[in-house]
Amino acid sequence: MSSTDPWTVDRIAHALPHPDARHEFLRLVHLTPIGDLPLLLARYVQAAEELITALPHTRALAAQVRATGKDPDLDEVDEETVRRWISLGRAQSSAA
Repeated sequence: MSSTDPWTVDRIAHALPHPDARHEFLRLVHLTPIGDLPLLLARYVQAAEELITALPHTRALAAQVRATGKDPDLDEVDEETVRRWISLGRAQSSAA
């Protein structure tokens, strides 16, 4: 599936990286009133797009951890660091 394919409930669910997240998303889709679904789906599309965009950076970070054997000290990671990582992933994916 390419990045230009339209978003569907199934595509959003498959973009979520963890089975529990997929389950929660599908549960919310089933329980949310019809009129509120567009907002719920828009939030999840945004989250899925951010995850997909950050994927190259995440893979590079995982490769670095495998190569060095050192885990980053995630206790020191703050919201700004995560936003920088996401921005870096976006820049790398748009350059590709």
